[in-house]
Amino acid sequence: MRYLLLTRGMPFCGKTSWIKQYNLESYALDSKVFNRLLQSPKLSIEGESYFYQYHKLCFNMLFEALESRMANGEFVIVEDLHISKSYFSNYKELANKYRYKILVVDFSDVNLDEILMRNEAARQGQNLEYQVYTQETLYSLYQEMQDSIIPIPCEIIKPNDIATLLHTEPYNLNGYKAIYHIGDIQGCFWVLEKYLGTLKDDCFYIFLGDYIDRGFQNYEVLKFLFGLMNKKNVRLLEGNHEKWLWHWANNEEVHAREFRFNTQVELEEKGFLKHEARKLIKNLTPYFYYRFHDKFVLCTHGGLSNIPQSLNLLSASECIYGVGNYTDTAAVTHAFSANTQANYYQVFGHRNKENFPLDVSERNYLLEGKVEFGGFLRTLELNQQGFHDTSIRNTLFVSQEEKQQKDNLQKSWDFIRRSHYIQSLSQESYLACVFQAKHTKDIQKVCCAFNPCVINTQTWSILARGIEVAKHFPSSYLQNTLLVKQQDKEQNSHKENSGHNDVWQSHRVSYPLRVYTIRTGESCTLSYYNGRFYFVKVGQTLSVTEKIPQEIRLSESSKDTLCTLLKEFKTHSFSLNLIEHYRGIDLLDCPYPTQPFTLINVFANSLESKEASLESLSQIANLLDIEIKKPHCVCESQNDLHNLWQKINARNLMNESSVYKDYVSNTPAIKLLDSMNLDSQQSQYLHYFSTLIKQQPYLFGNLFAIDANDNSYELDSLINREYR
Repeated sequence: MRYLLLTRGMPFCGKTSWIKQYNLESYALDSKVFNRLLQSPKLSIEGESYFYQYHKLCFNMLFEALESRMANGEFVIVEDLHISKSYFSNYKELANKYRYKILVVDFSDVNLDEILMRNEAARQGQNLEYQVYTQETLYSLYQEMQDSIIPIPCEIIKPNDIATLLHTEPYNLNGYKAIYHIGDIQGCFWVLEKYLGTLKDDCFYIFLGDYIDRGFQNYEVLKFLFGLMNKKNVRLLEGNHEKWLWHWANNEEVHAREFRFNTQVELEEKGFLKHEARKLIKNLTPYFYYRFHDKFVLCTHGGLSNIPQSLNLLSASECIYGVGNYTDTAAVTHAFSANTQANYYQVFGHRNKENFPLDVSERNYLLEGKVEFGGFLRTLELNQQGFHDTSIRNTLFVSQEEKQQKDNLQKSWDFIRRSHYIQSLSQESYLACVFQAKHTKDIQKVCCAFNPCVINTQTWSILARGIEVAKHFPSSYLQNTLLVKQQDKEQNSHKENSGHNDVWQSHRVSYPLRVYTIRTGESCTLSYYNGRFYFVKVGQTLSVTEKIPQEIRLSESSKDTLCTLLKEFKTHSFSLNLIEHYRGIDLLDCPYPTQPFTLINVFANSLESKEASLESLSQIANLLDIEIKKPHCVCESQNDLHNLWQKINARNLMNESSVYKDYVSNTPAIKLLDSMNLDSQQSQYLHYFSTLIKQQPYLFGNLFAIDANDNSYELDSLINREYR
């Protein structure tokens, strides 16, 4: 457990013998051992072999090893003189960080004459195991030990007192009417309060740890426990989740996403103070071992396979995380039953991936019941009649699906902050991610790889979303596909004749390819979220507002009808992906349309890509008095796609009129616009070209295609290139 023992005394006072007497060699760190690792014996001026007193790296290694053990809450002895004040401040710092109790084992009772005699015996024996001192050095050390005081708070014990520390005596709880054991709470205060009611003075209460995280009442749980921690009939054990509460309270880095994104935010918003957290954590213990009449009961958070002769020699991490791996519950409990007598029992929580019952095995009780997901707050009562299951189901919780979505979003956001290919934008509590490049590895690691994707960081839910980035391809993708096909035709015509099509099979374009047209504009989103509508734009900045453009006919009746139409999603939140058309006069001599928005698609605001049907899209567009994406054609094959590409390519348009080609080479376009006296031939050429482009209006709109696997492809039109 969290005990740091520092031996203090003269050389040859019996420190090493004392450690061997109590079989504590495995728990001791000796500076002499590290010193011998760093150097080999040297020859003295008298011709004798010896070790140089201390290598400069010796104590660096010692303290690294010490901190490694203390981080696990292990029982540690540091064997050294500890006469000077050096390094005591280091011990104090580590003890505060890892919540250790410092015990100084005092060997000052050995008189100086005995020390001098033992030193001389070591010198004559030339045993390299012992460092030999001069008499002057020993006199100086002895005087310093008599005059100095220990400069840090600690408890001073004599060598023989270690027997009491190592002996584990169970607490006698025979004076209580009943013992109540409360399992993992996980931030679920409502069910805890319902179970406990008012605490009774004639009953004893043992809380098994994991008081926070995953639930949404962490503040209430901690405040409740803070008020109980000093009661004599209450014992609070430490769970693994309390580690992050301690880190937060001491302004240390918190690695756990659940705590950083949820618990910490709640505690800071509701006002749980860090000094309160420190006081509470210092009251937690790794285990509680008690006797109730003829029964002996060991309580830990993680579960042990035996009750060792000295529980204090166990590490705190073994009690907190349990013996073995997380899924070794059955093996650990069976071992406990085999290793202990018939009147010994253990109660623990922490791990229950296999959904074991409360009485997991003989004389073993498991109090982890997934309370945070609507399971049970597992509780166990012990009275003179025996053990009784008093568990209660939790009915106030966040669903496991919703919790999983929050976890996935938080995990993704952690990755987004470190990515070079994903830009993040923010507005108050809203965050948007913008994928600057289609980097496959990054997309695979982000569950919210949508375009757009806006997240509410207060609830960690999706406010607005669009198509999956992995399923959206720029115009260059299909264009490159066509180029590959053309090269393949020219260079490998014999393969085409034999039916080989390996090049195309690698491009994953699934036909038929349905092509749609919309007017040119910029993307925006109308989102229905938490009973309200939001208008969202993601560009150079993020804009989220409840002010809906007047052109979108969103009356109260239309809101209700819209929600009814989208029941097919089985969700209460959805996003309408829109295009807001550029304002002005278009190139087709048509006035700006009365409907400035076009509906592209509708998605449920979830990680699962649920899209609305085309029929639903049409109904929604009519309801909001906006346009809808218009079907242009269907490409059943690669040849159809090639033909379409020829039509929308501006060069091919120019080649359709040789008179235009001849004319444009002789007459700059600016002169055509300035001249008021065009001859009849020039006028004819212009009229021909005007008629030609009016027959192909898709040149001045947005084209995109959807394949059989719902992948989306942009198609580059003339006006798109001109806008860029």
